[in-house]
Amino acid sequence: MKHIGLLLVCCCALFSGRAQDCKLKRTIDPYTKVEKISTGFKRFGRDTTILLSVDATKTDVDLFFAVPGPPEAHCFDNESPISIIYEGGRLKYNSKNSGSMNCEGLFHVTFRNVVTTPTALNNIGTKKLQGIKLTDTRKGVIQVNFSEEEKEKLMKMVNCVVTEAKTLLK
Repeated sequence: MKHIGLLLVCCCALFSGRAQDCKLKRTIDPYTKVEKISTGFKRFGRDTTILLSVDATKTDVDLFFAVPGPPEAHCFDNESPISIIYEGGRLKYNSKNSGSMNCEGLFHVTFRNVVTTPTALNNIGTKKLQGIKLTDTRKGVIQVNFSEEEKEKLMKMVNCVVTEAKTLLK
């Protein structure tokens, strides 16, 4: 009986320790009353720098990229592609901007928030990424390569939001 109690205490400590790694912001839109979970923007990239926020609502999980630069340096529309390259370079996920057309360097990749995590989103949270390649409307390529620390940080960010996003489905 002592061993079972000890095992439960260890499991609780393990899960609470993991939960403390996730510093997420919860907000409620004052107009729509939609609850949103967000990591806030974090800086990524060794050579080229981007900002990334992972956000979730009851319906969607959104990878929100912001490419810094002078005004109108990077324009994206709904045909602008993104390639997410996994470590080793063999696996790749291709998608398009799911946000609105803009010239502020803002790019969205949206996944449905459902009970079973979409495979592509699950892969981003469980496999290390080598880098990301965004192509703007002028065919300019923004190539972002990740350091080892950033690969871990990105996986944790995605996993934290995906795990917490499930609580919004109720």
